[in-house]
Amino acid sequence: MIKNLATILAAACLLAGLSDVAQAACESCGYADRGDRFEGVESGEEVSGGSFKLHAVHYLRPGEAAAKGGQMHLYFRLPEAGKLEEIRVAQPDTLYRMEPKRKEYPQGLQSFTWPRGEVIDPLGLSVDGLYALLRTGGVYIPALVSTRAPAAPSGGYAFVFKSGAGIDADCTVSGADGAEVKSFECFEDYGGMIPIEWDGTDEAGKPAADGVYTFEIEGDMLAETIRPLAHTVSFRHQSLK
Repeated sequence: MIKNLATILAAACLLAGLSDVAQAACESCGYADRGDRFEGVESGEEVSGGSFKLHAVHYLRPGEAAAKGGQMHLYFRLPEAGKLEEIRVAQPDTLYRMEPKRKEYPQGLQSFTWPRGEVIDPLGLSVDGLYALLRTGGVYIPALVSTRAPAAPSGGYAFVFKSGAGIDADCTVSGADGAEVKSFECFEDYGGMIPIEWDGTDEAGKPAADGVYTFEIEGDMLAETIRPLAHTVSFRHQSLK
């Protein structure tokens, strides 16, 4: 009896210790006010076979080795001064989210810098998995998340969607006048995070002029039953330099 009691008490102490460790970890990972930004972990979201949600419109990243510590940088360019309706950086698989409090920005190249040590490194986040979504006037602004300062994209864009199933669709980039700039097939066997890239050129391989464009996906979702898929994103094509 005494031996069994000792075993029970030891197990209880071990569970209490694990609880303390988990609580300490959660204290550093909560979605909270951190002065110039809100940062942390959100509650989970359901992903069904028919879900299809935009998570990022960003420049293709340069190859970089992200060392721990230091700072993260969010870069974007505004054609004119104004207010962003939405500005956030997230890694959906870990439910990490960072949202700057500042919403008004001047014209030109902008950057927002935040430390990695408080949340990013403890969660083991990678710069390759951080997605930025910025929007103003219903138009998405491409962004770049990088550990470099200053940073330059490698060219082109990635539209990143979180999908409940694979897709088989045609992707089309069109100008503000509705004229088709480039069309290509978009295919993905499985769901999850699906990046669809456009290199910023037209069908002839020439660079597209700066301006507002639409990115349209039309086809099928490959769930238990095939479902129609139609999604349109308005975005501003522009050089980050």
